[in-house]
Amino acid sequence: MHVRPASARRRPMRLLTLALLASLMGGSSASADDIEIQFTATVQNAFGDFGTVLSGGETITGTLVVDDSVAGVFTPAGNPQFQRSEMLYTDAVTSISLSVDGHALSGTGGDVELLDAEVGSFAGDDTWEADAMLDTGSVGGYPAERILWNVAYPPDGFALAPGDPLIAPPPMVATFFYQITIYPPGGGFDTIYAFIDDFEVVGGPSPVPALGMMSRIGLMASLVTAAFASFALKRRALR
Repeated sequence: MHVRPASARRRPMRLLTLALLASLMGGSSASADDIEIQFTATVQNAFGDFGTVLSGGETITGTLVVDDSVAGVFTPAGNPQFQRSEMLYTDAVTSISLSVDGHALSGTGGDVELLDAEVGSFAGDDTWEADAMLDTGSVGGYPAERILWNVAYPPDGFALAPGDPLIAPPPMVATFFYQITIYPPGGGFDTIYAFIDDFEVVGGPSPVPALGMMSRIGLMASLVTAAFASFALKRRALR
């Protein structure tokens, strides 16, 4: 009869022990998730057909959802003194829904673009903007085709590099512009222009939760039981 070496008999036990210890440590790696941005804004001006419905001062509320797993295409500034580096996340917009003075608009699709200015240059501000499509609803019977959601920061607001994942817009900075422009089908001058009053990021990458206490106790009990079983088998083999 062939008898396996003791080292071979112990190998499965070692693997089981390592697996259980890894489980006891709990997860800590981040998983990709959508970034959800809830915002409020105030209409400043409405032009063309939209101007027959809105006069300024109306409230806009909405939710913008973007996919942070979309890979960006980085374009460095050709002349950092006067130009900004660019990161384009094509089709990163998952959905947009908003209410313009009670008129509902929504859509799916669109791009996110980040522009990074060098500190001390004449290139302007850092900007985080979403160009989202609108395909459902209207403002007083007048349809809208897209919304440009744009927030600006000082040149050190964020820094871009090739391969960077899509980030959520940083918190608002006083004195910088936060604006929305809503366009009709085909573009043109019939636009709604608004200032973003506030926004909150309520989604994003989150760590995989660690095991709860009861799960840890159960796994520890399994480890102890397996250890005793291995010890008993070893004693039996020595007899």
